[in-house]
Amino acid sequence: MTDHEKLVDILRRKPGLRAGQIAPEIGCTRQHVNSLLYGSLASKVWQDSNYRWWLADDAQARKGPPERTSATLPQDSRHGRLCRYYLDCLSREELGEVSVFASGKHGLDYIELDTLPLLGDQVVTGLARHMHDLKQRSRPRASSVALYLGYPVRLRWQHAQSGWMGFFVEPVFLFIFDDSKLDTGDAPDIDPIPSLNPAVVKRLSTTDGALGGLYETIALAEELGFSGEHGQLPDFEDVVMRLISIRPQWDWLEQIDPYNLSREPALCDASKRGIYNRAVLLATERPRYTRGLETELAELSRLPVSKLKGTALGDWLSDVPPHKSHPEPDSLLEVVALNPEQRQAVQQGLSNPLTVITGPPGTGKSQVVTALLANAAMHNQTVLMASKNNKAVDVVVERTNGLGSRPLLLRVGKDEHHDALSMYLSELLAGQVSADDRSEFERRLAGLRSLGEQQAALDTELDQVTQARNLTERLAEEVHYLRAELGHEVFAAIRHRDMSAFQTQHEALEQALRRASPKQAGRLTELFWFCLARRRMAVLAQAAQRLEECVQPHVGSPDQPPEWPHRAQWFDYCNKLLQRADQIQAVRAYFDAMRQLQSLRTPEKIAAERGDISDDLLKESQALWRLWLKLQPDRLSPKQRKAIADFHSTLKLVIEARSSDSPTRSRIWAQYYRLLPEVSSALPCWAVTSLSARNRVPFTPALFDLLVIDEASQCDIASALPLLFRAKRAVIIGDPMQLRHISALTAVQDQQLREMHLNWPDSESWSYPVNSLFDRAQGLASSGDMLALRDHHRSHADIIEFSNDNFYTQSLRIATRYERLNRPAPPQTAVRWIHVSGQVRQPPQGSAVNEVEVQTVVEELRSLVVERDYRGTIGIVTPFRAQADRLRAAVFDDEQLSEQLLNAELLVDTVHAFQGDERDVIFFSPVVSSGVTDGALRFLSGNGNLFNVAITRARSSLIAVGDLRFAMTSDISYLAAFARHCQNLASAELDSQQARADFGPEYPQVQRPDMVSDWERLMYRALYAEGMRPVPQFAVDQYNLDLALFSGTRKLDVEIDGEQHRDWNGELCRRDQMRNQRLIELGWDVMRFWVCQVRDDLHGCVARVADWAGGK
Repeated sequence: MTDHEKLVDILRRKPGLRAGQIAPEIGCTRQHVNSLLYGSLASKVWQDSNYRWWLADDAQARKGPPERTSATLPQDSRHGRLCRYYLDCLSREELGEVSVFASGKHGLDYIELDTLPLLGDQVVTGLARHMHDLKQRSRPRASSVALYLGYPVRLRWQHAQSGWMGFFVEPVFLFIFDDSKLDTGDAPDIDPIPSLNPAVVKRLSTTDGALGGLYETIALAEELGFSGEHGQLPDFEDVVMRLISIRPQWDWLEQIDPYNLSREPALCDASKRGIYNRAVLLATERPRYTRGLETELAELSRLPVSKLKGTALGDWLSDVPPHKSHPEPDSLLEVVALNPEQRQAVQQGLSNPLTVITGPPGTGKSQVVTALLANAAMHNQTVLMASKNNKAVDVVVERTNGLGSRPLLLRVGKDEHHDALSMYLSELLAGQVSADDRSEFERRLAGLRSLGEQQAALDTELDQVTQARNLTERLAEEVHYLRAELGHEVFAAIRHRDMSAFQTQHEALEQALRRASPKQAGRLTELFWFCLARRRMAVLAQAAQRLEECVQPHVGSPDQPPEWPHRAQWFDYCNKLLQRADQIQAVRAYFDAMRQLQSLRTPEKIAAERGDISDDLLKESQALWRLWLKLQPDRLSPKQRKAIADFHSTLKLVIEARSSDSPTRSRIWAQYYRLLPEVSSALPCWAVTSLSARNRVPFTPALFDLLVIDEASQCDIASALPLLFRAKRAVIIGDPMQLRHISALTAVQDQQLREMHLNWPDSESWSYPVNSLFDRAQGLASSGDMLALRDHHRSHADIIEFSNDNFYTQSLRIATRYERLNRPAPPQTAVRWIHVSGQVRQPPQGSAVNEVEVQTVVEELRSLVVERDYRGTIGIVTPFRAQADRLRAAVFDDEQLSEQLLNAELLVDTVHAFQGDERDVIFFSPVVSSGVTDGALRFLSGNGNLFNVAITRARSSLIAVGDLRFAMTSDISYLAAFARHCQNLASAELDSQQARADFGPEYPQVQRPDMVSDWERLMYRALYAEGMRPVPQFAVDQYNLDLALFSGTRKLDVEIDGEQHRDWNGELCRRDQMRNQRLIELGWDVMRFWVCQVRDDLHGCVARVADWAGGK
């Protein structure tokens, strides 16, 4: 029996097999099977959309051969229109098209290959060498270059308006490489999932326009089986053969055979337009979107509105605000230390449909995400964590999984993530839990609840202090004018006088005054008033006399007798007497409030105790978390355990299949996607970069309880829609003052597209080029859904204060711990500007270079690293690509310097490369000086956010190297302000070693007299008079203490409550708490006095300080 006959017989007995399944049945290669199916048997067989083969006369199974379909346009629903709008936006930006010159004077951006790596591993070693060669050729732009494997290849002829004529190389299918292993000498990884190159499809499409080309690409992907059921991806050889059969009109020039590539003539010498049987490795600019986004948007657009119900995306598109789907938890597991804003963000994220968190630099966004993930897992919620920024995902994964011996956040995407996941599942299934582990968990859980209750009690106590302080200050303001009117001695004496009879006499006079007025009496009393008047006037006089004896100073009674004819004088006297009595009562109420305030514990003592409890809470939370992870195998139901075991087995097959040409690979991936939702309840937290979710995370509505997107200010809305579809609720984290989403789409283009697609009034809020995902989330959130993180922990105060003033409206609280900063020696100001006047030149490729700045940066870097042997991390940042390239080359041209920098994690780049990163020392090269172009100045003027990112990467030292005078006089407002900031710091620099000297009895001249109140001066004089020697404005970390005292090794900070703060609100309280806690950690005792105490009990205040000095 011939192979032809065997194949027909097999399909008759086993219809619906794929080519890879038929090959072992007849004992030949899949290549031979395909040659028969597409050759001599073409008229006798047909293939369905899943690449399964049937005999042509199999009427029962046959549902008709696959017909070429036009692209399915989105439904006329809001989400359908929105998806179509974003697809149109993407097509206008021509994202993802891969095309390089076929020949060139300066070398080629591609290499022709002898064999196709996908069909075997025989060329992997050579492939790595070719990739390295291409990288070397692209070195000046290496950071923005991506490497692709392409097959087959089309040559496209172009005659440009400039007169240039030539061919472009455009692969039909593209495979993306992970070239990160090249530097280590390992074989590169290749993504086995092919992508159609829009550059080819669009130009061969019969549909007009850019959007038509994009839809044609999507439709063709569906025909080829790329958009079917997850995991059902066909073998590549089958895909190629299918493409030839369904697009015969394309300009195929050579016989397409992936096993036997053509070599002659070389593509650079070819003279005909068309598709060649060639495989190439090529380097081109990285596309900003992966191939999966357009496909998922197209799929999403075709879904009925009902499919969006219960998803975060459905909520975003609904006009009705959603209700909370989870109650807010009573308590949190603080696996990382949380401040009040972070704690509130976590609580809301666990319950609110939408939570929007603004996270300026160094405010602990990753801590919020870590705590959110841990608490979500504890509350049986599933989470998908995503970001467009790989580094943001890596930071959260590392921080979260570093809290225990077993990971919580499982990363999907690259192959190494599959390896880690497989290892974790193996450990989970083998995990053993003892009875002691269970009882220990319950014991620690009870202890954690007890600590939470203690913490809540302290918060209540602090609230009582705050209310008492604010009441006292309000009453003090009300009686302030009486100090002069009554006299200091009388005013002070009211504090101690007996008020027991005062109220009685006050009420008696009020009653006597009412009875002495006939108009306030009844009608019968008024008729007989001539009989009652004398007696009632006498009673009035007696009541007035008794109250007069209680009032100091006396009001003074009238000279006339208390008789009816003189009633006006006596009524006036009594009213004044009552008014004076009211004043005395008000003063006494103030003193009573002050006495109550003094009876309460001070905020410093409460803060110290709360700090101890917070430390215990953190330790207990982390211990409880480790136990929770350890008990994870114990919580698995039999069904979950089986699903995990099946998933683990499937994952191992996935790992094995990636290194071989496995015909069962598609079935393995299908099993992977089928099981992933089943194991999500047992493995609750998953992480992925937003552009790799396709074919990594099932496209299933509301699969996760919560979606967390970090760095959302850089994220476009379009790429988030498929993620929002996969979740029920969303937490969106970003900072509009840092890097933002950037689009090449013009305002005119965007307006035209919105008018074409979006037919609702607020469509501009969904604008692709104008609004980031963070912007859209802010517009959808209510005020209660939005929070801002405000405690900054990264940079020296001199660094972050500039951003705080110019970008964050002084909203940040600086909590940086200086002992953790790796500061260069000898000590210098944290922010310096080294003035050099250079000449700006524009290289042929554009951008800007300032050679004087380059050389000065290298000299300063050499001084820091070589001469002073600084061992911290270092970055050099500049706004211009050409300057970054020149700086990098200059640094590495200095062999001694570059060798010394091996452990400095040196990064020399433009601002975008530094987002999410930080260094101990940052050099900033602004470039602008004489000769700078107007275009460069416009670029800088419109990108203040880039500058904010640049300077806030610095932890301990920020050194600007450039033309100071040019900067100060430029129209770049933020740069001019920063230059002034540097000058002010330089002129205000004092000796860092402040002497504990005797400044004399009068308050001395200080650096910041505008920060000194009269009450500080008064306290200084009083302390000095008692033999103590306070030091005003003593610097500790970023704080200037009001008054510092020293007694041996003991240190005391004396703080006077600011009189200007009439209400000590939550913000002031929080700042003071942070300050107190930090000083206590540094070994200081803290003593705070309210203004009312200094004003009205100065002796008592001084006595308290004296007791401290005496060791009491």
